[in-house]
Amino acid sequence: FCSLVIYHAFYLPLTYLTFLADFFL
Repeated sequence: FCSLVIYHAFYLPLTYLTFLADFFL
């Protein structure tokens, strides 16, 4: 459960920001 929370709180926003950076740059 703890690792899942860390996954959703850290990994998904990280990939989302990377996607946005890819899109705008």
